[in-house]
Amino acid sequence: MIILHKLFILFLILLTFPLMIIIGLLIYLTSGHPILFFQKRIGKNGKEFTIIKFRTMIPNAHTL
Repeated sequence: MIILHKLFILFLILLTFPLMIIIGLLIYLTSGHPILFFQKRIGKNGKEFTIIKFRTMIPNAHTL
């Protein structure tokens, strides 16, 4: 059952990869670098993790 889940996840990644490339190119062409936004967040039981998203705001918006 776990192998089936991993294969399904791999399938979804491969299916969405072309869309992620197009989104990244559009961000780069319209506003330049950086394409990805990294942010530290606090999760379950206070464990810190880094979230990675496409940048959909102006650069350095989180500092303004």
